Amino acid sequence: MINTMSCTPSEAISAINALWPLKLSVMLWGSPGVGKSGLVAQLARRREAKLRDVRLSQKTASDIGGLPALDHRNKQTTFYLPDFLPREDEDGILFLDELTSVEVNLIR
Repeated sequence: MINTMSCTPSEAISAINALWPLKLSVMLWGSPGVGKSGLVAQLARRREAKLRDVRLSQKTASDIGGLPALDHRNKQTTFYLPDFLPREDEDGILFLDELTSVEVNLIR
């Protein structure tokens, strides 16, 4: 289910804080320069959460997908994820910024 709302920065922080225990993803959408990055950085500081800030305009599809490696036991190709992505056992915030500037091939 997708819910949307128009809000001020303080309302956005309140909404994200309410969703935090549910570990749901949140998308902030707004014009460049309105303070989305600053809001996320402030939220991470207040929650003492590790912030992974990834600028997608500076990445390619192969950057996100990781380095291919052979899994000889299962006879499959696997991928070593890049270090800028969080590990499964790591709590924090993954902030994918500049989504609208991303290469078309990255989102196919």
